[in-house]
Parts: sequence; structure tokens; C-alpha cells
Amino acid sequence: MKSIKMVLLVLAITFTGALSATTNPDGLEPNVLANEITALLKKPEFQVAEDLKANVTFMLNKNNEIVVISVDTESEQLESYIKTRLNYSKLKEGLVSTTKTYKIPVKISMV
Repeated sequence: MKSIKMVLLVLAITFTGALSATTNPDGLEPNVLANEITALLKKPEFQVAEDLKANVTFMLNKNNEIVVISVDTESEQLESYIKTRLNYSKLKEGLVSTTKTYKIPVKISMV
């Protein structure tokens, strides 16, 4: 009887852990946010002579807008472009407003 209870307890803990690991507390698919940011950063208005990379740290405010915290890049032009395009841009997808910060790599390639 004790072994059956132990097996049931282990199964309950295993399934509970697996279910909680697969939930998404932000309420969106992982790629939704990246796709919206990609759409906002399309067609830069400057000439790209080489591939440019940046790491963008941002958060979402209660109005579902992106608030850029920092842009880590060597290109001042790219930093300005990202801040101008993303800062206070409203997202189409409804998200649960949290104080969580997000980090996303950005790469702009020459055409």
C-alpha cells in the first residue's frame, strides 16, 4: 500500500512539474513578440554597408507599449534607429502587463 501511494505521489509531482514548465505566464507565444519587433524594424531609412548587430533590452508598460531600456551596439546610427522605431510603439498582440524585462538580439543585414 505504501509503495502505491509513493508511486502516485511521484507521478503527481512529475506531471505537475511538467505542466508548470510548459505554461507561458506572459500569455503569448515566444515568437509573437519577436515577429512584432521584426515588423517594426523593417526597411531602415539608412544605408547598411555591413551587417549590424545589437542587443535590445526593453519592457512593456501598462498600455502595451515597448519601453526601450538599452541598446547595446557599436553603431550609434543603429542605436538611434532602434530607439526611434521601438520606443513607445504599441504592440498588436494583447499581453499580460508585467514588470519583466526582455532581451532580444537584433541583426540588420545589408541587402
